[in-house]
This record gives sequence, C-alpha cells and structure tokens, in this order.
Amino acid sequence: MTDQKGALISAQTEVGTYTSDSQHIRDLIRREQARSADIEATRLALMKASPAGRLVHSA
Repeated sequence: MTDQKGALISAQTEVGTYTSDSQHIRDLIRREQARSADIEATRLALMKASPAGRLVHSA
C-alpha cells in the first residue's frame, strides 16, 4: 500500500469513522464485493433479456 493510501485509511480511523485501519479495509473489501455482485447481476439480467441470450457490443 502506498504511503498516501495508508495515510487516507489512518485519517479515517483518527476521526472516528472506523475504529481501526483493518475495519476500514474490511469495509472497502465488502463494498467492492457488493459492487461486483451488483455488476454481475445486471450483466446476467441483460443477457437474459437479450433475444439471443448474449450481449452485443457496438463501437
């Protein structure tokens, strides 16, 4: 982790947003997992709604 990112995480802990740096990191991981799951659910819904059952990318 870069010093800048570490400082950002520590600053959030210092102001009381999180009780520890590890709590902040766990929260970031949970948010990323939820975001990835939402993206996958949207992708699957679009594929299901597509007549051919696949997504077509246009340029």
